[in-house]
Amino acid sequence: MAKQHGPGFLKISGAARAKVDEVSVEQVRQRLERGDRFVLIDVREDSEWSMGHIPQAIHIGRGVI
Repeated sequence: MAKQHGPGFLKISGAARAKVDEVSVEQVRQRLERGDRFVLIDVREDSEWSMGHIPQAIHIGRGVI
């Protein structure tokens, strides 16, 4: 059963999400090739991160965020 978050949490997380750009793998590849400056935060599970990640990425699990 999925956890139900309270209205206060949903308001805060919704405001934060509005400030975050989610991008596809292809978009990241293109930005790296262009030499764009950006911060890439990888929110995958620890096991996925361990299997491979972009060296410049910062790992912060979705549950932590």
